[in-house]
Amino acid sequence: PNACVAQHAYGCVVMVYPDGLWYRIRQMEDAERILEEHIIGGRPVVDLIHRRLNPPTTRGVTPPAPRPAAAGGA
Repeated sequence: PNACVAQHAYGCVVMVYPDGLWYRIRQMEDAERILEEHIIGGRPVVDLIHRRLNPPTTRGVTPPAPRPAAAGGA
């Protein structure tokens, strides 16, 4: 058995526990915001959330909400 969470197709994805939030990082500024606002500040960065663990059991995940395309492409 392994601990694969099958998110590699989304690129850089980080999980923040115990909050149960997964963030998809598309650029360095996203990582900086997650660190400053969520990890240090305790406030989730709602516009960068990729998935959430399903409460209350934390079993499974909710599908990601569609995200608007980035300005200027990719």
